[in-house]
Amino acid sequence: MFVMAECALALVPCRSGSTLEALIVDTGNGGLERRTYPLTANGLPCAVHGDTVYVSATDPSGDREASVIDVVALDRSTGDLEPVQTVGVPARMAHLAVHPAGSMLYGASFPESLIAAFPIALDGRLADAPAWTVETPRQPHMAGLSPDARFLHIPCMGADRVMRLSLSPDGRALAGAPSDGLAQPAGSGPRHLAWHPRLPVGYLVCELSGDVVALAYDPEAGRFDERTRVSALGDDIAGPPWASEIRVSPDGRVLYCAERRGSTLAWWRLGEDGLPQKRSIQSVPRHPRGFDITSCGRLLVLAAQGDDCVCLYEIDRETGRPDLAATVPCAAQPSFVTIVPLNRPERADG
Repeated sequence: MFVMAECALALVPCRSGSTLEALIVDTGNGGLERRTYPLTANGLPCAVHGDTVYVSATDPSGDREASVIDVVALDRSTGDLEPVQTVGVPARMAHLAVHPAGSMLYGASFPESLIAAFPIALDGRLADAPAWTVETPRQPHMAGLSPDARFLHIPCMGADRVMRLSLSPDGRALAGAPSDGLAQPAGSGPRHLAWHPRLPVGYLVCELSGDVVALAYDPEAGRFDERTRVSALGDDIAGPPWASEIRVSPDGRVLYCAERRGSTLAWWRLGEDGLPQKRSIQSVPRHPRGFDITSCGRLLVLAAQGDDCVCLYEIDRETGRPDLAATVPCAAQPSFVTIVPLNRPERADG
């Protein structure tokens, strides 16, 4: 039974079976409800803005991989999902992000090495084609919006670099030429970024080295400066590192990072300067690929791609330790997690 302060919906696209898993945690009675919804193709990452969900999906069965974005309406009072639109896209997207103004959807294509920007209409529907695309260094893995949405920071795994794009105030256009951005050590494979909720500090996870890099951030220039580098790897890892997701707790006190080769979840308490302190680490089900944290900061939901399950962890408020509360079997290869709060009406007693 969960003791939390919100009703949350965890969206979990699965890479096999063309399925979107939806887990509703009811904070009024501690209940857990699983729902499944069909996707046009195998599920990849999703992004949410307002009452609209955007899910990247791909069908690799044909001569040429067919990729789409499914647009889905979300009822925040019930958690119900309803398909609205399917849009063909020029390439498979490894990550999606929506501008806070709701004006554009950005996608990072790992195989095609590009960023694509799709206009969003007032009803949440996407344009049939991107307004613009930008070639990137090899294998971009994230379209990382800065906290003020003035920049896109794009970790490029195959080029060991975090590229930077400047955006117009409404996000619809580029505001200058692309920048080479932040270089990383050769072979480290930068993958994902996370941000401290209050301080000008970012955190970069490198997939191929298992490094977690704390970065001072200049919001005016959009530039990073490395402050410290720590490791997310367990002591008994067998084989090359395979780091995946990185997140910061909503209160800015704890940094979490998943690593698939050793199937571990590491976490660090963060100092007043936002830098990671002593590390803790624990085993989780096989190949943890994506996870997210509820806005109240008390529940972490993790997709274990290798064991076809989603795990829910209650977070200890004092230590940040995630304690396993439930394991939910699901469709094959759950890989990504996005959590949104719901606005369910309170139940009357009796």
